[in-house]
Amino acid sequence: MEFSVPVRVRWDVDFRERSGRVKRIARRIAEASPLFVELHISGNRGLKELPGIVAELQKTPSRMSIHMALLPQASDIHRRGYPVDYVWDVGPTAGFLARLPDGANAISFVPDDDCADELPEVVAEFADSGLSVLHLPNVNAVRAVAARGHVPVPGIDRLRASAGAVTALGLSLRGKRLIVHDFFLWKSLSATFPGATGDRVEFSGCQAGTALAYVARTLGVAAEHVMAMGDAANDLGMIRFAGWGVAMANATDEVKQ
Repeated sequence: MEFSVPVRVRWDVDFRERSGRVKRIARRIAEASPLFVELHISGNRGLKELPGIVAELQKTPSRMSIHMALLPQASDIHRRGYPVDYVWDVGPTAGFLARLPDGANAISFVPDDDCADELPEVVAEFADSGLSVLHLPNVNAVRAVAARGHVPVPGIDRLRASAGAVTALGLSLRGKRLIVHDFFLWKSLSATFPGATGDRVEFSGCQAGTALAYVARTLGVAAEHVMAMGDAANDLGMIRFAGWGVAMANATDEVKQ
């Protein structure tokens, strides 16, 4: 299947608290007319620019989703009735239901090294709520755009322990979706919630990287003995993991470097 337009565009609007030339970027995205647009809002500048961004992107048939931190002003944005899907970043701890806007449907929780142990409580709170979707983003994907420059990655054994704690709770996710963006965590949770887990990944390169790491660990092969080949930015995750990273002849300059 061939696509004449981009399938998905992710835009971190206020990355490092710099929103950039927002109107120009919005127009360029609108001109490309992707099937999906993910807007990530993490600060006040992004909130301020959001009405103009939505107005521009509404001129296209793109389906929009807004991934937003639970900022004090966020509920005001939600009440404006934009034709978008909202995903609320609940932060590093459970106890988030009271902070969600009315009508919230989807949330995200990043199980990084600082808060991986909170995963069982977050999943339990989600299971008992009226929410429909829980995203567990890949830590490497978040780290790639982190304003603080680094997000600590939990070890594989710690992820498995957290997944095991979720299993021990005996929760039911009937009628809900658990969308896991990390291959290790997905493998650990897929048996716990058969039919509920998904493999939608925001950064396919991170999926390739974690999948490659999983295979290497399963086979007992050290990373320095692994070779990975790629030609585009979405291959960088696995190329950086492998001890032997190979750029194809037609690779972009970013990959060749």
